[in-house]
Amino acid sequence: MGNSPGCKSPSLPYHHLHTCTIHQTEAMPRETKKKISDTQQSDGSDDNFAATIAQQVQSSWEKKKRESEARFLSTAKAELDRGGRERSREFVKEVDEMQAIMERFVSDYAAIEDKIRALWQQLLHAQDQYVVRPSNRVRAGR
Repeated sequence: MGNSPGCKSPSLPYHHLHTCTIHQTEAMPRETKKKISDTQQSDGSDDNFAATIAQQVQSSWEKKKRESEARFLSTAKAELDRGGRERSREFVKEVDEMQAIMERFVSDYAAIEDKIRALWQQLLHAQDQYVVRPSNRVRAGR
């Protein structure tokens, strides 16, 4: 509420208490209209600017999300691959142990079968000593 050009009264707290020229009164609405249209234009550019910023923030957020998801997937794949390799090594180790156990079993089984066969042969030989054969009887009875 200061003294504007063409105003005859000093600066007062209430602008209706001072008198201005008619020329200035008529000019004020035009300036106000111009300011309103300038404000509307700047509001439009502000809206465009805000929309641009919002779009940039959105695309930045989406990019960070994609990067985060890519890192997660990459890490998960690496962990799964590592886990798969470890399980594969463990599986091969277990299979090797099972094969070694089976080989020991087959070897031990064959050795036991050989002992059993030898015992059967001893038994048959001993039985042959105690059994009287018909050819031996005939000789004894003559």
